[in-house]
Amino acid sequence: MDPITQIQQLVGQRALYPLIATVLTFAIQVARKSRYTVKIWNIVPDGYRWLWPVVTGAITGFTHGFGAGRPLSGALIEMVLGIFGVSFTAMGLAATLRESPVQWDGGAGGKPTKDEPTA
Repeated sequence: MDPITQIQQLVGQRALYPLIATVLTFAIQVARKSRYTVKIWNIVPDGYRWLWPVVTGAITGFTHGFGAGRPLSGALIEMVLGIFGVSFTAMGLAATLRESPVQWDGGAGGKPTKDEPTA
């Protein structure tokens, strides 16, 4: 079996969720830090920014279930699985990168850099 077919089969199953979670993690970081998209990011108040990954996970799961021909109840169950599979994975990956030595969100360990104000 060729690699393209294998990837399509994996994505058709639930390997789609970690893939979307990884892309979502990087897309949110770009949206937060880019001067072009920071205005859109700031529309959502601080306490509600968890909605970005949760809504994305819900949409992913629902469309995956609906596209697979499941009834509405099956698509709604798939939506819940999408929230867990995409949203929580993306939030966990972002937190892992924040606490790593990589300068993901501030300095190493998430500490503010010299040019960032401390809260």
